[in-house]
Amino acid sequence: MPIKEWSDKFRLPVLGTIHLGEPKPERGQQHPKSIDYFRFPEGIAHPFGERPKEIEIAFPCDDQEWCCSAWFKQWGGSKDPKKATLLCCGNGKTAIRKNMQTGEDEQVQCLGRGCERYIDGACCEQIWLRFMLPTVLGLGAWQIYSKSYNSYVNINSILTMFTNAQRRFAGLRFKMRVRMESKIMPIDGKAVRVNYPVLYIIQDDISFAELTTGTGRLALPSRESLPDAPAERPDDLVPKRHRSGDNGDPEPESEPIDTEAVEVAEEETKAKAEVAEKKVKVATARPAKRTSLF
Repeated sequence: MPIKEWSDKFRLPVLGTIHLGEPKPERGQQHPKSIDYFRFPEGIAHPFGERPKEIEIAFPCDDQEWCCSAWFKQWGGSKDPKKATLLCCGNGKTAIRKNMQTGEDEQVQCLGRGCERYIDGACCEQIWLRFMLPTVLGLGAWQIYSKSYNSYVNINSILTMFTNAQRRFAGLRFKMRVRMESKIMPIDGKAVRVNYPVLYIIQDDISFAELTTGTGRLALPSRESLPDAPAERPDDLVPKRHRSGDNGDPEPESEPIDTEAVEVAEEETKAKAEVAEKKVKVATARPAKRTSLF
């Protein structure tokens, strides 16, 4: 038997990162300019055009957290952002933080927006979106990092519909779109309009009826996910006219059984069964008709 801690892991190679920002020399690499299209790495051939605002994606598994997750994250350990290491990752209650002296991971309390690292700007909310591009060469995952709360809610809501309906979304083709939106925020005591990209995923090949019934390409729920049958029949499954108790309905009256009528009915049923058995034997004894053309 293979090692359980190794053989049950699922990992796809990362083929690249799709960006929603464009670096500006005057701002530096830390503060790129937001864009309303998907920026692919240089040298990657794809059929979506020069500045695509819509791409076709597919999720490789049904693990909702693997495909779309949101965490408080702090990166550091190097001045080069490409060589940065994940120092802390939390969910607002608990976090796994790297001990820079021992190098071990420690579980600590996560204060979320109340943490001093978040207030100082070293930590922030970050979305990690992983998917595959069916029409692009390469077997692996693509990823998008974002800080947009609306993007996470938009994508996670669609996946939650599949999860709640106990249906599979792995392998289905989704259209991912990016749209520039704006909001007014207080910056340095002034109201400033800030533009930021928001992601959406659309599945227009499946109807709501197909999602809720599990017909067509969607798999039915597994036997383990179905509720077990009750040990006794609940009262709400018994017709009201046959119930008795606190509702005041009388119990059904019992009638005397006519034993002679029962014996006659049993003899008639037995005779009908013997006639049906003889017909089956006669039909099986006849030669079958030839239906082949050769």
